[in-house]
This record gives sequence, C-alpha cells and structure tokens, in this order.
Amino acid sequence: MSSKTLITGAFGKVGTALAGLPGEKVLMDTKAPAGVPGAIQGRVQDTAVLHQAMEGCQAIVHLAASPAVDSSWEQVQEDNIAAMHILLEAAREHGVERIVFASTNHTVGMVELENVPRIYEGGHGIMLTKDAEPRPDSYYGVSKLLGENLGRYYAEHGGPRFYALRIGSLHPVGHDHPYAEAEGWLRAGACERGDDTYELKVKRQKALWLSHRDALQLVTRCLEYDGPAFDIFYGVSNNTARWLDIDYARQQLGYQPQDNGAEWLTVPESVLA
Repeated sequence: MSSKTLITGAFGKVGTALAGLPGEKVLMDTKAPAGVPGAIQGRVQDTAVLHQAMEGCQAIVHLAASPAVDSSWEQVQEDNIAAMHILLEAAREHGVERIVFASTNHTVGMVELENVPRIYEGGHGIMLTKDAEPRPDSYYGVSKLLGENLGRYYAEHGGPRFYALRIGSLHPVGHDHPYAEAEGWLRAGACERGDDTYELKVKRQKALWLSHRDALQLVTRCLEYDGPAFDIFYGVSNNTARWLDIDYARQQLGYQPQDNGAEWLTVPESVLA
C-alpha cells in the first residue's frame, strides 16, 4: 500500500465511501469542509493547489469530474478531459507511482440501452469483459474513455501505473442499498413505490450496484496491485443479474465482493421510518 494518497473529488459519493482507505490521505475537493485533517480546497485545474496537494504522494485516486451522465460537451471537455491531462502531467513530475481512476459503466452503456429491460433480469446471457468494444452512451461516457486512454498512454510512456475502475452505481452515505435510486425518484414525485418506473429502477440497481465496502476493497486492491502498468476493472458488487464482468478483478486483484443486490428483497426499514 502506498504510504500517502491524494484523493481528488474526495467529498463526493465515491470519495466519502472511501473514508476507510488505509494510510495517510490528502483530500482535495472544490467543497472541502474547513477543519478536516488533510483537506485541501481546489480544482484539479488549479495547478498551484494541485501541486501542493500532490507533494509527497505515492498514489492518486482520481474521482473529481463532471459526474452527470447528461453533462454537456463543454463540461466534460473542461472537467474530465483537460483536467485528466493536467493531473497526469503533474503526477509524472512528482514521481507518483500509480493512479486509480473512477471510470464508468457508461463507457459501454449502449449495450444496456439496447437491451432494456431484459438486461436487468437474471439469465440474460450478457457479460461484458474489459476487452468489450467501447460503446459510450453519452459525452460523459466518451470523456471517461478518453481518460482511460490518456492514462494508458502515460502508463506506457514512463508515467504512473494507471488502473481504471468502471464503476456501476454507487450511492451516497446513508443510502448504500439498491433501492436508493428508486426512492430518490419517489421523493422527487417521479414515481410511486411499487409502480413500473420504481420497479425498473430497483431491478437496474440490483444488477449495477456497487456497495461501499466493495468499493473500498476494490480501490485498496488497485493501490496494492502489482500487475501490468495499465488495466481496467469493472466496479460492481457480486450481483446475480450483473452484465459487467468481475471475474477478472477476482483473478487479478483478489477481489472478494461481499454484497449482492439480489439479496435485498425489501426497502430498508430506515427508509420507511
């Protein structure tokens, strides 16, 4: 395990799920709260702040991005693509050993869109490996693919090792379960509990969900990984109806997911309270 790790976007959904990451951490975010040890406020594009945050770090977990799937081209060009190039240049200058990058299932998202709703059911026969043809469903997906390829270029030309995690669906602290998205739609008045829209959201999440403890395990194992300089892993839990392969992560990383969306049969009592 690297002794000091910079986490960009540290106070977002994924970053807060990684609170238990071992070792010394520098927590960089545009909304870094005051008084938190190791927290630095700033954007990746703020190069002076970035270099300050990166000082003495052996690893980076790069989460900062424009996260919305419907982000405009201008948003992803600035926050996802240009920022990645800035980060990689700084990492090479500082001698950072490895980067773990929060990529996304939306790099292959067209497969899902073409197979709704059967892809959310068990027995659909679809399983995408890391070598599946890239089929982004949005500018966001495109930007993450470009991030992966930039990372590969640097990893294969003397830069830090680079490991992309194509994350499925991870929810905020307090909502770490596959009913979270459907309940969010319910609160927004977009569906009723148990109607077709609600049930479709639940089925999708039971296939795509990545629990917090499985996310923490994956990132930790990527920070310890001694495999090729560049690699790609899918970030989902051991979901029965998943269409994203985790066998490769099992083999290469020793990933042992603890959770399965199919085991959640009802809305958590904490939601109903």
